Amino acid sequence: MINLENFMYSLNFFSTVDLIGFSFGGRVAISVAAHHPNLVNKLSVTGVPYIRPALGTMIINSWAQLLSSDNLRECAWSFLINGYSPEFIEKHHNKFSCFVDMIVESNDPQKLYNLITQSNTNNDENTFSVSFCAERIRCPTQVIGSRLDRIAGFTSVEELATHIPGALLHEMSHVGHLMPFEKPGEWRRLVLSFLS
Repeated sequence: MINLENFMYSLNFFSTVDLIGFSFGGRVAISVAAHHPNLVNKLSVTGVPYIRPALGTMIINSWAQLLSSDNLRECAWSFLINGYSPEFIEKHHNKFSCFVDMIVESNDPQKLYNLITQSNTNNDENTFSVSFCAERIRCPTQVIGSRLDRIAGFTSVEELATHIPGALLHEMSHVGHLMPFEKPGEWRRLVLSFLS
């Protein structure tokens, strides 16, 4: 889990930084840009909804339920199946058991459970929520989404872009929520083009 206080302390050594965040990391980046605008030069976020749609909420709640019973393996399967596009799954399905093994070996179910339950809120009154922070962002911002994203939902990602003043919306096609992993070259080019 990211210690926001330590992260903010480390930023004090720079005049400004460009922040790039994907999914939960995007939520953190949005919060930093909103609460510390003097530190952020440019912001790029991928797969971050303004308000998480019902399907994404149901998927995340199912992960929390699986993790609460220490069932990381089934949670990992759900994460992959819901995170990747049908095209990617069809092409790489024979590798998924290895992906699941990597997730299980690299993660603690309790820490993942805490991350999921403590960070996914649609509460407008939470000063760190995406909906609270979006309109407070003043730096040039790029928002990247996909219509096949079952977790963030493209409509809500699109809505995020409309709530951040002057934000640019970029749509990646034929990818799910895990855009940076499905098409890393295309995703990287989009981000670097924005930052340059």
